[in-house]
Amino acid sequence: MMKKKILKIFIWFFTVLFLLLAGVFLTTQTRFFKDWLRVKLLEAAAENLNAELQLGTIDGNLISDFQLDDLVLLVSGDTLLYLPSLKFRIVPKNLIRKEVRLKVLAVDSLRLFLLQHADSSWNFEHIVKTDTSTRAPANETAPFQWKLLFENIHFSEAAISFMPLEKMPAFPEKIKAIDLDLDAQYINDVLDVQMRNLSFLTVKPQFAMQRLAFKIKYEKNRIAINALDFATQQSHFSGNIIYEMHDDIFVDFDLTADPFHFDEIKAFVPGFNFYGQPAIKLRAQLAGDSLSYNLQVTEKEQFLTAAGSIADISTFEKYKSHLVAKNIKPGYWVRDDSLQIGFDGMFDLTGSGLAPESAIVQLTASLSSVELWQRHLDSVAAKFSLKSNKLTTRAAISAPLGHINFAGKIADLVGTQKFSFDFAAHKIDLNSIALTDSLDSDINFTINVSGRNLNPDSLECNFEFKMLPSSVIGAKIDTLFSWGSWGGDSGRIDTLHVESPLGRFFLAGNIGIETNNNIQFHGDLGNLQWVQNQISADTLQAAGFFEGHVRGTTNALFVGGKYDFQDIVYNNLYFGQARGDFVTTVANNAIQARGGLLVQKLALSETAMDTVDLTWNFADSVLKSDIYLSRQDTIQSKIRFSYHVQEIPEIWITEFAARLKNLYWENRSKSAQINIGPDYYEFRNLDFQSQNQKVDIDGFWRQKGENDLNIKISGLQIKPIFQLMQFKEEITGQINSDILIEGTAADPQIRGDLKVDNGRIMEFHFEQWQGPFSLLNSHINWDFTLKQDSLRGMKFDGFLPVNVAAAENESFLVMNAPMRIHAINTKRGGLDLSFLQAFFPDMKNVKGRFLANVKVTHTLENPLPAGSVRVFDGRFDIPRYGVRYKNLQLAVQFDSTDIRIQQLELQGGKGRLALSGNLAFDDGIQEGIRAANLNISAKNFQVAKNRDIFMVVDADARFFGDIAKPRFDGDILLRRSTFNLNALENSRYVELEQVQPLLVQARVDTIAEKIVKETKIAKPEEVSRDQVSLYYENLKGELRIEIGRNTWLRSPSLNVEVKGKLLQTKHGVDFEMPVGTMTVVRGSYDFLGKSFKIEQGEFILDGGEEINPLIDLEAIYSIRDEDRNEIRILVSGRALDPEITFYFNNEQIEESNAVSYIVFGRDLEQVSSGEKQDLQSGQLLTQLAAAQLTKNLGKKLSLDVIEFQGKTEADAASSITVGRYISDHIFISIQQLIGGENWETMESLRATLELELMNNIFMQFTKGDEKSTGFDLIWKYQK
Repeated sequence: MMKKKILKIFIWFFTVLFLLLAGVFLTTQTRFFKDWLRVKLLEAAAENLNAELQLGTIDGNLISDFQLDDLVLLVSGDTLLYLPSLKFRIVPKNLIRKEVRLKVLAVDSLRLFLLQHADSSWNFEHIVKTDTSTRAPANETAPFQWKLLFENIHFSEAAISFMPLEKMPAFPEKIKAIDLDLDAQYINDVLDVQMRNLSFLTVKPQFAMQRLAFKIKYEKNRIAINALDFATQQSHFSGNIIYEMHDDIFVDFDLTADPFHFDEIKAFVPGFNFYGQPAIKLRAQLAGDSLSYNLQVTEKEQFLTAAGSIADISTFEKYKSHLVAKNIKPGYWVRDDSLQIGFDGMFDLTGSGLAPESAIVQLTASLSSVELWQRHLDSVAAKFSLKSNKLTTRAAISAPLGHINFAGKIADLVGTQKFSFDFAAHKIDLNSIALTDSLDSDINFTINVSGRNLNPDSLECNFEFKMLPSSVIGAKIDTLFSWGSWGGDSGRIDTLHVESPLGRFFLAGNIGIETNNNIQFHGDLGNLQWVQNQISADTLQAAGFFEGHVRGTTNALFVGGKYDFQDIVYNNLYFGQARGDFVTTVANNAIQARGGLLVQKLALSETAMDTVDLTWNFADSVLKSDIYLSRQDTIQSKIRFSYHVQEIPEIWITEFAARLKNLYWENRSKSAQINIGPDYYEFRNLDFQSQNQKVDIDGFWRQKGENDLNIKISGLQIKPIFQLMQFKEEITGQINSDILIEGTAADPQIRGDLKVDNGRIMEFHFEQWQGPFSLLNSHINWDFTLKQDSLRGMKFDGFLPVNVAAAENESFLVMNAPMRIHAINTKRGGLDLSFLQAFFPDMKNVKGRFLANVKVTHTLENPLPAGSVRVFDGRFDIPRYGVRYKNLQLAVQFDSTDIRIQQLELQGGKGRLALSGNLAFDDGIQEGIRAANLNISAKNFQVAKNRDIFMVVDADARFFGDIAKPRFDGDILLRRSTFNLNALENSRYVELEQVQPLLVQARVDTIAEKIVKETKIAKPEEVSRDQVSLYYENLKGELRIEIGRNTWLRSPSLNVEVKGKLLQTKHGVDFEMPVGTMTVVRGSYDFLGKSFKIEQGEFILDGGEEINPLIDLEAIYSIRDEDRNEIRILVSGRALDPEITFYFNNEQIEESNAVSYIVFGRDLEQVSSGEKQDLQSGQLLTQLAAAQLTKNLGKKLSLDVIEFQGKTEADAASSITVGRYISDHIFISIQQLIGGENWETMESLRATLELELMNNIFMQFTKGDEKSTGFDLIWKYQK
């Protein structure tokens, strides 16, 4: 029974307990209870928070599941936190085991709004009320015995907004899309946290954290972070961190970044100007105060490793570091392609302490494979040492550009800073520095600086600069040295001295920034050959000096000086003297300057000025200048103008006056003005007049936009213009023209009319040249009419294509575009042939009648001519060759494929020359000859007649055949000829028209003496086979040349008559050497003052690559003794290497013995010592030297005859004779006797004038002493 009763009680108890628990459970599930609980939570929050908590609803079973909705936290009416939903789940049964286990914590769409108040505090700082109650001190408690287990803590789509008073650098405006997953547990005072993932996005700046995961274990004094895995959009980090806190701190840091993209740093630190995505490994340990580290950085073949340690980071008592760099390129890390630097190297740092007074530091650096902006350095070594407040440095650079050494010391580094620096450079080559091959240099110098205080405001120092013998871009510097001092803001250059072939330069004085400057300088010009080479001048010479001074402060600086240069030659520009002075003042940012330049004896090519006087004054942005020009009595000119420096510069010509010979020009308008805009020129009131002559210029010329420029010329005389240019030819006429320039600079449109009245070009006269011309649509057009007189005239019209925008290396004329040139006679009389003188200056006295109707079409590249040309009764002289041609009759017709010479006849001397035939072309002259058929004949035709060459020939030759097989054949006979070998050798011909009046020649010679030109002999341009006409290449044939008797070769020592026959052939691409035999008919040769008679001689030309004939020559000299002995000379072998044999009668003798017979008339052994001595000092020396002196001096002095004559039995004195042909028929000579009784008086001077009246009759006038003065009529017989 008792058991049943106990059982009933137990059942009742549990039934009541179950019902009670069920009641509690059911009560908590009611909305009433949940609302009651919500109110209690809000009341508790109001008591403990300085904020207003709002809660929507509480849901869940409130035992294992809980859910809070619409939770809002307000601070001062602003939302701090908004949580739409918070869910968590616990395991109640584990509470019995003292274990709080949170299965789920889910936070969805959390929003935090962080607002900064006006006092800079944030809205979350004081939301918890301060507890002001007094509590008893807490007793030490036992270890926390409960277990806290948090699983599946998850935040999704959370966001935090930041609203600071001002924009905070490197701080985002918002963090959004925050997703977080982690587990955590706290057991026995050990905290374990596993972050499975954390990701978020930031706004302004943009940044994305893609994943952050790690494990943290915290126990007692140790924190370990393992399996750190941190990934962004572009970077990835991993590593482990251990932190222990015992008696000393221990930190072990191991981090790897691969890659670490620097762009993500720029998102938060915009000033971070480094780029790259290297792989980085960092291992560091901090044990107490001791730090050690190892760092590796790798990026695209660039490698950097650093290892080091610090014994005590609080005092830096001892530290060291070793760094190795390989292929480091700083420009890559800062994204600057212009920073072209690369190097390998090692750096070592050891030391103790950081304070300069006590620190002992040594840094060494060794670099190799250094590249600096494409310049290679073999090695760079440097060492820096700091000890006892004293810094010492040494550095050395070795490179192709030279060798550089530096050494320096700074004592009392934080005090007075006493320093001394030594810098030395050797073999510096600017080619390697400038990366060129045109700056060859060898520069060697040293610099020494010593002083105190490195602060520029208090710096005091002495300096010395020395340059050892060097060359800079080829300019040699023999000496350059300077020394001086500097203190505060002023200094002194005791001397600056430069010695060079270019000249000398000196400078000395006081210099200052705020103090007064007082500097003197002086320079003397030397040899300017180096400058001449640099500017590619043919000639550059000058002498003289310049000097000046600089005074005042930088705010009021005064510069003045003077210069005086003489004999300045620049190519064909010559200044006899250029001197002047200048004064410049710079004060209060304003510049004032004045100066003058006086040039005397200026010559440019054939234009000369006696004086150029220039003065100028610059002030208030206006340059005023006066220019005065004068040349003897022909030119006087004065120009006064002002140049206004402003946004649109202006030139005002206030005065212009010029006298050109008898013409006086002036600008009538006193308001003439030239405005210079950024892309245009404006001309106003430019009105130049001289009597009836006038030139007006008015309008705009623009580089961009439309042009409107008018030029009007009225009555302009041509003759003074060409006289001013020192043209020798007679050119006269009067020009009237109106020109209008419109269009743009890229496409100008030019229209104009040109009229020339009463014109003359040398011997060609015409009444008028008139017609319009234009440049329109890239074509030059013209339509001119030439009226020579009422019976003769010609019309010219046509157009040419042009490229007005042609570059410097492009042709102005368009060669492959259509063109047309037309010329036709408008009068029956045609034109006078004298117009040819304008094209052929060597032709004189041109007469005849010229008729033409010529049209040239197609392109300039391949012109197609058509028409005819006729000449009637033509005649002309060529004074250079002494010939007069007459009875020229010419009839030529042609078209694009054929030139037909119907008649060409010319009379020279008593003979005639005739040419006829035709030349056929393939569609234009440019395409080359297709076929030819020409016949040339001459009979007794005089080719040349002057004192150097005379030639009369007969000829019969022809060219025939097409381009595949062209042929030539013919015969030439030299009927009569004379050749002056000296003249042919010198290629020098004298004509009457080339001889100028003596005063004019003297003035020109004076200028010419100043202009020393280097004569450059231009080598004949080698013509490639592609340029040679195919017709010429295929041409073959032979020409037979007969040299008839009466052909003479003459020189001062040779006079021989020759005859023979030669054969000139062509069987290949080039002509072969002529072959044949030439025989010496008779003649004489002067040797050692004696005349040798040439008995016989023969020259055999047998071809080969050069003219080197076989010689067989015999010459005889008859000794004037009783036995009439003879000296024979036999010459044989090749002309370029002859064999010479001497014979006395028929006995062969030595050359020395032959000379003795020729000079003394006896054997060398029979010559007395006295005769030998006399001859050694007198006649023999004179005779041996005369021929060579005559040749050399004749060329230098432009003399035709120089004769040295020693003493003879007839004359007791030696003599010198010089002579020159001033025309083909007038010869002047002067003879000076040396020695004798009256050789120092005028009686020893003899002048001779020889006139050629006819071919063989001469009149000779002589002025000398009483015996030699008179005249002679001479008849010379010449074959």
